[in-house]
Amino acid sequence: METLHLLYTSHLGGDLARLPRLYTFLEQIEAAHGPALRLDLGAGCAPDVWHCQATEGRSVPVVLDGMGYHAANVSGMSADSRHKLAAVVNMALVDERHAWRYDVPPVRDEEVLVCAVPVPALRLCIVLTPAETARLAERTLFLPAV
Repeated sequence: METLHLLYTSHLGGDLARLPRLYTFLEQIEAAHGPALRLDLGAGCAPDVWHCQATEGRSVPVVLDGMGYHAANVSGMSADSRHKLAAVVNMALVDERHAWRYDVPPVRDEEVLVCAVPVPALRLCIVLTPAETARLAERTLFLPAV
């Protein structure tokens, strides 16, 4: 892998109404520029949104999975909810205890990690916790919130 395109979101706040437009926008970007790694930095659900309450925060990650996301930060989700969610989605569920090694067929790169907190990586660690600014330091990529 020589080039890696990233498309990412953050703080969707449980707003399901805007996700169809977001999906169309992501598809247009990929059509123009090629495939990208789709990531979410977290805060997809908000505690005061009914479907987030009813699903214990699983509703938005389920939709993101359907939108072709590869990984989402689900930090703060209970272990039980994470376990239930993992049974129904294909995307990686990243939190402080779970990282994901890049595996987007046909490319599998064990040296690229996607994680919630910085961890040593041979090639690159993409941190899914929002940072103040975008920066690459010591093979660790920090992304700001959208």
